Amino acid sequence: MKKFKYSFGLLLGAVILLGSCRDFVEPRIPYTTFDTAAYLRTISSTSTSFSLDSLASSKFEIVVEAVDAEDGGTVETVEVRVRHRRLIPNVGLIYTPATDVIVKTLKKSDFAPNATSRFLRSTILVTATETLAAVGLAPGAIRADDVFEFRLVLNDRFGRVFTDSNISGDLTAPFYNSPFFYPVSVVAP
Repeated sequence: MKKFKYSFGLLLGAVILLGSCRDFVEPRIPYTTFDTAAYLRTISSTSTSFSLDSLASSKFEIVVEAVDAEDGGTVETVEVRVRHRRLIPNVGLIYTPATDVIVKTLKKSDFAPNATSRFLRSTILVTATETLAAVGLAPGAIRADDVFEFRLVLNDRFGRVFTDSNISGDLTAPFYNSPFFYPVSVVAP
C-alpha cells in the first residue's frame, strides 16, 4: 500500500509538471502585427528658461529623438505649440492665449541620423522673440515668474497624433524621458 501511494504521488506530480508547461493562450498573440506608437525622447535641454533682462537673446532649445518601430521613420511633422501662463494672487492662473498656438513646425526632413543612436534626432530651437510674437505679447508685458508652456505634438504618417494629453505615465519617466510638455520660466537677473 505504501508503494502504491508513493507511485501514485510520483505519477500525479509528473502529470502536474508536464501539464503546467503548456501555453494556454488561445489564440496565439501575433506580436508582429501589433500597432506600435511613437514618442519623442528628450536627449538634452540646452536652454529651458528666458531671462527677463535679455529676452532678445533668450531661447528654448532641446534635442529630441523620434522613437518608433521604424527608428523614427514614421514621423511626418512635430508641432511646437506654446502659451503664456501667469499666476495672479487671489485670482488664479491666467493663460494668454487661452489655448496654445503653433510657434514652429518640424518636418520629417528636419530629423537626421546621429552617431550615438539608431533613431533620428532634431534640435528644437524657439527664441523668446518668436515665442512672444506667437502668443501676442510685447516684451514689456512679461514679468519674472511668468511661464511659457511648450507642448510638442507628433503626427505620424498613419494619421495618429501623440502629445502630452494621450501618453501613458511611464513615458515621462527618466528612461523614456518623453514628457511632450516643457515649462519655460521667465527668470529675473
